[in-house]
Amino acid sequence: MSDSLLTKVKRSLLIPESESFADGEISILINACKELISSTGVSEATIASSEVALTLVLIYTKTFFGFKSDGSVRELPSSFYTILNQLAISKGG
Repeated sequence: MSDSLLTKVKRSLLIPESESFADGEISILINACKELISSTGVSEATIASSEVALTLVLIYTKTFFGFKSDGSVRELPSSFYTILNQLAISKGG
């Protein structure tokens, strides 16, 4: 895969690659999702190469990007946890 994860996420959020205003926030969300996936026992190699892991990162970042912490709770779609559980079962340690 020639495109970086950040580039793929920016595309999914309809942010041009040339724009860098949100790169910091997006990178934090990407890393948070990767940590969450890793906590289920999925290896770093799988997280880096799996299309399923990419799907999880996209769902996660789309859910939380630009979210203002005003005290309300934003929840991930149930599909995120279904996919995460499937990945953990099939690729977990």
